[in-house]
Amino acid sequence: MSSNRRLNQGEGSRFYGSASVTVSALAAAAEEDLSITDTNAEVDHVVSVSFANAAMETGLSVSAAWVSAAGTIKVRISNQSGSGLTGGANTIYYTLEK
Repeated sequence: MSSNRRLNQGEGSRFYGSASVTVSALAAAAEEDLSITDTNAEVDHVVSVSFANAAMETGLSVSAAWVSAAGTIKVRISNQSGSGLTGGANTIYYTLEK
């Protein structure tokens, strides 16, 4: 589920959105790609993300975010710790910028 709004800025555009996600249990040094659907997403957009819960489990981080195909945003979560971690349910806020 995602929601979004648009802000026009000069020749470019900026879209803001949010999506409910669940980060799975990740083994040490493992990664997971989360998918977010947003019809405004285009492959030439730059993606910025943040989590609603700033207290995401220590050791988990966002290592990349990109538009993988029109309408699909990918957010890669990495376990930087030496043990397995579970991220659980959270909300991602994202910005698409062209």
